[in-house]
Amino acid sequence: MLISTPSYDHKRPEKPSDETPPHRHDITYRTIFENTGTATVIVEEDMTIIKANAKFEELTGYPCREIEGVKRWPEFVHPDYVEMMKGFHIARRTGQSHPPTEYECRVVTREGTIRDIQMKVGMIHGTQQSILSFMDITSRKEAERALVETNREIRQMIDILEGDVYTSTADYKIEFMNQGLIKRIGREALGEPCYKVLHDLDRPCAFCRNAQVFKGESVRWEIRSPKDERWYFALENPIFRDGQVVRKQSVIIDITERKMAEETLQKEHAILKQSLQNRQRFGQIIGQCSRMQDVYQHILQAAATDSPVIVYGESGTGKELVARAIHEMSDRSSNPFITVNCGAIPANLLESEFFGHVPGAFTGAERIKKGHLEVAHRGTLFMDEIGEIEKSLQPKLLRAIEGGGYTPVGAETLKRPDVRIIAATNRDLQQMVSEGRMRSDFFYRIHVIPIYLPPLRERSGDLPLLIDHFMGQIDPQKKRPISAGIMDQLMQHHWPGNVRELQNALRQYVALGQLDLATAGHPRNTGSPSSVDAPLSAPDGDLQDMVRVYEKKVISLALQRHQWHRSKAAESLGINRRTLFKKMKQHALD
Repeated sequence: MLISTPSYDHKRPEKPSDETPPHRHDITYRTIFENTGTATVIVEEDMTIIKANAKFEELTGYPCREIEGVKRWPEFVHPDYVEMMKGFHIARRTGQSHPPTEYECRVVTREGTIRDIQMKVGMIHGTQQSILSFMDITSRKEAERALVETNREIRQMIDILEGDVYTSTADYKIEFMNQGLIKRIGREALGEPCYKVLHDLDRPCAFCRNAQVFKGESVRWEIRSPKDERWYFALENPIFRDGQVVRKQSVIIDITERKMAEETLQKEHAILKQSLQNRQRFGQIIGQCSRMQDVYQHILQAAATDSPVIVYGESGTGKELVARAIHEMSDRSSNPFITVNCGAIPANLLESEFFGHVPGAFTGAERIKKGHLEVAHRGTLFMDEIGEIEKSLQPKLLRAIEGGGYTPVGAETLKRPDVRIIAATNRDLQQMVSEGRMRSDFFYRIHVIPIYLPPLRERSGDLPLLIDHFMGQIDPQKKRPISAGIMDQLMQHHWPGNVRELQNALRQYVALGQLDLATAGHPRNTGSPSSVDAPLSAPDGDLQDMVRVYEKKVISLALQRHQWHRSKAAESLGINRRTLFKKMKQHALD
């Protein structure tokens, strides 16, 4: 490019005398040069800068007096670009090649800062001088470099993703592939149809969601590729530009192993379910009827969660066995299983029993006592006879169960237990709520997974299994075999005391050699427990032995009369619940 302009001498021109008027053309040029709006210099053949404007001063940080006739152009150029610039400079004057008239390079300022510039270069007509103008593009180049770095980082992240990532157009042509997909396919298949590359098909897949995505929808689904028969999870999203979908981004993850594991688990579950339907026992629980199979299934479901469980059933049906089975199959099995009989705790000690106390909390509190919630930390707290909990304590228990924590009696430190609650009752808790004897919020907190245990009279088909099991424990030497007549009596009995009553009757039979269901079973009389109309049969021995046998029969009779409701039985006998529980344990009636 040739520019017609006055040439400048290598040396700075002398100031014209007053007698010599300036050349009008020269004045006009200088005005344009200074006001061009861009940094501009004129460079001599030896690369000396003979003229620089104020914008160049601003760009480099050097004043014109230190530039013009003093510095050569290469002194401002970044070392990486010096040789390139020199080659262009020489070629422009020799005509050996045609160097560009516009290009980018970098300059170094007085403070050592590097600036990106866009240069325009032209020769001054009739001279060996060239005129250079510069536009500072540092901000733009920094943005470009940041964008390149961001794209590089994004590409790296995409390449290390587990799965295949690609983008495609509305006509299925692949525009981008991550390294994982390139490696799996064996080539970079840009421009090829995705259905051919991924699934080896000659037309779009029957399961393709292209139309949905290009309508702006995000879709996800599982597919089995016809190419390799493997399962894949697909997540596809639209990419927008100016409000229009321009391409589709797809993430494909191989889930074959997961699908195989799911299928195996489903088969195992089906086998387990089938085996459960024919099981005669589950842990220490005996029974094979359909009602008990349902119980086993509920135990499995409850063990898989950490939610509260409530076991409903009459006294003696085995509620604690169900609670233990759930605990032993759960993630808490290696931690404590603590049993608390709520009905056996005096009302004035309930708070201390559950929350513990510190010395001096009340008269007789001489040492630290851990409460049931603390002892059961990270384990399971089995709360039998939950219906006996005083209503005044329910809000505090509720707060502790829900994560609000509790404070031991006499202490100030808040404790937060990690406890799984399994409760049991023979009462109708919903009726208690409606009658105002139980708080509704407490009821709904414990009544999450209900399990209903059938009474023994409703599963009489399990009696032979239970009898065989208990006789194996009570009489392993088979000294008292069960005759057909005895078995018939057992099968015909109503069993109001359920499995516990059966167990007690079998113990009496082995110990005494006779089956006395008239007194050990469901009595006809409704008198007081002292009016025992069955004959008192005691083994030979002293008075204490006879009293012990009689006491056992009286307690058993009271329990049967009250359907094994221990609180009512204790009241009818004129003793408190704690004494009743103690004597039941002594006489193996628990």
